[in-house]
Amino acid sequence: MPSLKGQFLNLFGKSFLAKATVRSVEDIGAQYRRLVLSTDVKKEGAYQPGDKIQLLLPSLDVRTYTPVGWTAEGETEILVFRHSPGSPAGGWVANVKVGDSFSFAGPQRSLNIPSGPVLLVGDETSIAVAAAYTRHRPGLVAALLEVEEEGAAQKAATALGLGQPRLVRRGAEGALSAAILELLAERGGVSVGLTGSGSLVQRAREVLREKGGPAPRIKAYWVPGKTGLD
Repeated sequence: MPSLKGQFLNLFGKSFLAKATVRSVEDIGAQYRRLVLSTDVKKEGAYQPGDKIQLLLPSLDVRTYTPVGWTAEGETEILVFRHSPGSPAGGWVANVKVGDSFSFAGPQRSLNIPSGPVLLVGDETSIAVAAAYTRHRPGLVAALLEVEEEGAAQKAATALGLGQPRLVRRGAEGALSAAILELLAERGGVSVGLTGSGSLVQRAREVLREKGGPAPRIKAYWVPGKTGLD
């Protein structure tokens, strides 16, 4: 059943929703798809790293993604992680093709991190936001990602220009906490952003609290069994 938000946007959002057309679709391994989009949002200053766009899918469900860059001509790209193949978003991204069009809201502010060096902690769904900040703050961004398959995540990170994020395997006891503390010791004075799953955000936040780390900027992207997070 379509979401209430999607139904509302479909009925009443024509005056403020933007349009996008898929210009290219690239599979990065079996887990990720990169979509390059041509949009009608061409206003200078409309986009900042950490922004979100909310897509109105053909099913009239709404899903949120992080655009990686935004050109003056209105071109952007998103990276989709296929962690719910049976969901409306999973079905859409599996079948999306060049030439498809859809409506979206945004770009809108989502994860706003103060200027200067940044430590971004997240998971597979955080690669795009880390890449977005890296493009705008070259040499100032460290990314720490807790992932299921390190090789696949590294391929996606490389494709988006993220370089060499610190990767830890999900389920490795203490690995995320140890990596957070190590990176904080290496990079004094950083601002911290916590993204990805709700459980990861909670665990990382507890580490910072216990060790007297900086107060983080937080944006949970997903929680198992829940929809509508943005």
